[in-house]
Amino acid sequence: MPENVDDAARLLRLVELLPLPDGRSKFWRELATAAGENGDALLPANLQAGVVQAVDGKTLPLAMQLTYVVQVMTDADREAAAVVLGRALCWPLERIEDENPHLGRMWLRDVELTAWRVLFATAPQPRTDEEREHFKRVWSAR
Repeated sequence: MPENVDDAARLLRLVELLPLPDGRSKFWRELATAAGENGDALLPANLQAGVVQAVDGKTLPLAMQLTYVVQVMTDADREAAAVVLGRALCWPLERIEDENPHLGRMWLRDVELTAWRVLFATAPQPRTDEEREHFKRVWSAR
């Protein structure tokens, strides 16, 4: 089943908002550390394949990886990651010296929801009239 193009593009755009992993910034290491036990999944070396596939129009692997990492974060991990993300997200808004964890919390929430929509847009669904009728019969029998 094809991916939802709008959500796929949005997920990639959310990653594009973050600093490029060009080796000059400590952002990615700080984010991985802040994200807790599974934060290494957010390191560029571990995101690379999913990001490259997303650029080529196959967003499902990136969505799966981001969903997993955000899902297993504790509340403390989320808040620590939000601080790191908020600092990075101030840059595009030309608020370089600001730290805004609210921006980071919004980024995390948006990534989580967008990745979820990408994942479930590809989930098997009744497609034919016969499959839909079967779905209806099963639910009507309850």
